Amino acid sequence: MHMPRNTLSVGLKKPTGYRFFCALALLWTLACADAWAAAPQPIDVDAAVAGALSRPELLEALASTVKVEEATANQSTAWPNPEVTYERIALSGGEHEETEQTFSVTQSVELSGRRSLQRRAARALGRASELDGESTRRQTAQMARRRFWRVAWLQSQHEVLERWMERIERASGRVNQRRAAGESSTYDLLRVEREARAARAALARAGVEREAAWLRLLEFTGPLKAPEGWPRVKGELLPSPVAQAGAPEKRPDLRAWEARERAADLQLRSAQRAWVPKLGLTAGWRSVDEAHGGGEGLTAGVGLSLPLFDRGQREETLARARVKRAQTMQRLLSERTQRERRPAEHRAKELRRLAEELRAETERAQSQLETTAEAAWVGGELSLTEFIDVHRDARDDDLEVLQLEHAARAAREDLRALMLEERP
Repeated sequence: MHMPRNTLSVGLKKPTGYRFFCALALLWTLACADAWAAAPQPIDVDAAVAGALSRPELLEALASTVKVEEATANQSTAWPNPEVTYERIALSGGEHEETEQTFSVTQSVELSGRRSLQRRAARALGRASELDGESTRRQTAQMARRRFWRVAWLQSQHEVLERWMERIERASGRVNQRRAAGESSTYDLLRVEREARAARAALARAGVEREAAWLRLLEFTGPLKAPEGWPRVKGELLPSPVAQAGAPEKRPDLRAWEARERAADLQLRSAQRAWVPKLGLTAGWRSVDEAHGGGEGLTAGVGLSLPLFDRGQREETLARARVKRAQTMQRLLSERTQRERRPAEHRAKELRRLAEELRAETERAQSQLETTAEAAWVGGELSLTEFIDVHRDARDDDLEVLQLEHAARAAREDLRALMLEERP
């Protein structure tokens, strides 16, 4: 049997061409995937918080405050400088001449232990400064979250109005078709045009509000790697279920006042030891030159500073006032947190429950109602006004759901702010 010519070569050409196109398609898919990955994606709330917390001015302000307290603590641990004295006395009278020189070093020594107490007090104040910085950092994160969720809310509102605009445009197209066929009145045309104008105005206004909220977010966080177009943010507007809030004692501002109370108590104890005299130790060298001879030698001395007038009365009064203020601020913050905690938890839980229930009910009812209204209008059973009313009600329901979800999110952020929580 004779095999036709070029049969083998033709059979081999087809798989080769197929493999070539498959490889080309794979390369094109990979290139598109790389381009999609390189393009900025919508940001989440964590990215907004990270941007706010990484702003150089905030980091510099927090670091500078801590450095001030560290410098104060280092200063309180330093010994007083020694005092160096040089004295030269020259006496002459008749044939008698005498020159006396004295060189001495005096060091003050603390016997009461005040320096140790002051060092511990300075460290406690440094800890209070760190906790104040943590409180500022958490408040900054909360403000960034609030601004982010406002952008997310307005972005969702704009999407609802876009869908409403699309429905009006579809209705307008059908009205024009019916009018061309002589099946629709001029009133229907004017009515749908009016709805289209109102929808465009509402959409434009929502766009302005959305962009303004985005700019306010950027003002607080600095530049963010988000797309040029919308959507720019992502995340569920409805918050997660409210768990048990943290204990008030974990609030950094409350712990800062506790550290200030410790510092003031140490300062009070230091002031109460001001009656203990300070010891002064002196060592030196002395020489005497006379006409008929002279001599030199070492000197030593001990002195005490007697606290006759200043026994730390002013320091003690000031320290007592600081202790009292710290205790009062702790009590006020703790009582306020305990008093407002239960209403805030109730509000956050109930608003979230209502928002979740309303969305579920709205989604179930809308789908069936819109489908029925669409079929009834096409079949001539509904007028244009009734058809528009159905879709307007659906739009209002969607906006009401978003409003309630945003209220639930705001209530959750209020609870977070009350407890100064780091995360939900």
